[in-house]
Amino acid sequence: MPPTQAGTGPLSGLVVIDFTMNIAGPFATRILSDMGADVIKVERPEGDDSRRMPPTRNGSSAPFVAMNRGKRSIVLDLKKPEDMEIAKDLIRTADVVVENMRPGKMAAVGLGFDDVKSLNRRLIYCSISGYGQDGPLALRPAYDLVVQARTGIMSITGNEGGEPVRVGPSIIDLSSGMWASNAICAALWKRDELGEAQHIDTSLFESGLAWMSLPFAQYEMTGEIQSRMGAQTPLAVPADCYPTSNGYVVLAVLNNAIWRRFCSIEAFRDLAERAEFLTNEQRAVNREELTRVLRSRFALTSSEEWFEQLEKAAVPCDRLGTPDTIAQDPQAQARGSMSVTASTELGNPIATINLPVKNKSYPKQQAGDQSAPGLGEHSDEIRKGMTRR
Repeated sequence: MPPTQAGTGPLSGLVVIDFTMNIAGPFATRILSDMGADVIKVERPEGDDSRRMPPTRNGSSAPFVAMNRGKRSIVLDLKKPEDMEIAKDLIRTADVVVENMRPGKMAAVGLGFDDVKSLNRRLIYCSISGYGQDGPLALRPAYDLVVQARTGIMSITGNEGGEPVRVGPSIIDLSSGMWASNAICAALWKRDELGEAQHIDTSLFESGLAWMSLPFAQYEMTGEIQSRMGAQTPLAVPADCYPTSNGYVVLAVLNNAIWRRFCSIEAFRDLAERAEFLTNEQRAVNREELTRVLRSRFALTSSEEWFEQLEKAAVPCDRLGTPDTIAQDPQAQARGSMSVTASTELGNPIATINLPVKNKSYPKQQAGDQSAPGLGEHSDEIRKGMTRR
């Protein structure tokens, strides 16, 4: 199911003014756009920083295209009084404003929440910052990597004995966008009841803490800090990425019923009788020994043979995918998990990932106008007052 075009999704009719750049804020507004909102991206004359993030083609950036498809772009120099008035006019007619500047930056130019709430009593104003709008670190700049470090995510990522490792995808940026869009939708639900503008305050830091919910709860209960475990999880054993004779098998045995099914496979039947492996709790205590046994056995046979046996036994398992396998994944194709996205400069379009949710009350849309805007591409039409499509 390609992204929902403006005017056709559950948020159709909503206008979002997007003062964001880089990843977290643009992803929040892209989610709203994918759900049908008309997102007007306000860019400074030099444009969003992500327009220059590699890789680029013909001056168009892959990260920018992925985070900004389906939006309209207007260039405003907020130091100019006439452009500031246009920004305020947009806010007057908008449903949502999203910004991801450091606290105080929007107020410094006269567009902070306290500055604009009187312009539009039904406005939902969302601020996404590094550490939140208050607290001792509020004014500190932040990006995904440094927040992964501070919140402890890097401390439990990687192999035992190795250095702390950044989680590959920009999970802090992307999840911050998800939390922001979720909070915006919740605020929209209640705005008529409240009858006043609302200010949503979310941060990369708190998104990072949310990712640490389970490790933190485990520490609170036991006093033990989770170590780096590679592909393993502290919740269950066995759950790991096992080398085979020609690749890898990833499996997750998260309860005792699955363990019994796992042990129905000929190569592992003897493990069913070993007392130290009978329950998940016992397997966790004896994690090292069970890991050693399984790794030695998985290495003897090909991935294809293991998958045949594991799938027959209904053991959760899968192959180790890579970015180049996503487009050909039959499940992704069946689910319509990607759509074609173009841009003014890009030339040949690229595929981008769709929202991981579907609302079956809205018909499937063709790819249509799912393009990322050129810098200021829609300035003229927006300046003429075409804020609503």
